Amino acid sequence: IVKRGQLLARIDPRNSEAQLTNAQGRVDAARSSVRASQADRETSNANLESAKAALNEAEVAVKNTGTLFARAQDLSRQGLISKNDLDTARANSETAQARQRQAEAVVLQGQARLTSSNAQIQQAQAQLAQADADLKQAQINLGYTNITSPIDGVVISRSVDVGQTVAASLQSPTLFTIANDLAKMQVNASIDEADIGSISNSAEVRFTVDAYPGESFRGRIHEIRLSPTTVQNVVTYNAILDIDNPELKLK
Repeated sequence: IVKRGQLLARIDPRNSEAQLTNAQGRVDAARSSVRASQADRETSNANLESAKAALNEAEVAVKNTGTLFARAQDLSRQGLISKNDLDTARANSETAQARQRQAEAVVLQGQARLTSSNAQIQQAQAQLAQADADLKQAQINLGYTNITSPIDGVVISRSVDVGQTVAASLQSPTLFTIANDLAKMQVNASIDEADIGSISNSAEVRFTVDAYPGESFRGRIHEIRLSPTTVQNVVTYNAILDIDNPELKLK
């Protein structure tokens, strides 16, 4: 006699446990990858902000050196400064412009790195989701190693022994056959076509079995099947009888 959820057998869990451990490791690695990608994005964002600040500084230097160069040109035309001072102002202006272009390139590079970091985070999060799914599947598979009774009932047959290999192909193998309630039985009776017209649903019946000679059992017709069976030119119909079996005499 077994209860619903009672453990009946256990499949060797070592393979499933190893798969679960492997899946948990992949989840941990995926989480570390997500954290690393997020840290890399923060670094890329900080570098981008620093590059933008350097670009602003370079733009200010371009404006300042440009103003000084324009002023030096005016003074040179008036003969108030030497040609050497004019050349110095021109060099300073060109140097500032070159630094601005360099700062612009650094900003573009920082933006590209930030975009790449965001893509890496998305990829790492996708790998984490897949690893989580694999972990849940491994947990489910490990749970399947415990074979429990699906109903309250009686085990009437066992098809496996300790140490036997259980393999499922297109159909799940039968490990145990469990009867729901042996106190309620059914008899599948064959009724001759000559007698089928004299019976009806819910009619009371009485029958005997060879195991208990001289003892009658009572029941009630539950269903009359309409599909006939012909054996050696004898046509019969199946009738399903509901039988109370409180003493569990009937097997």
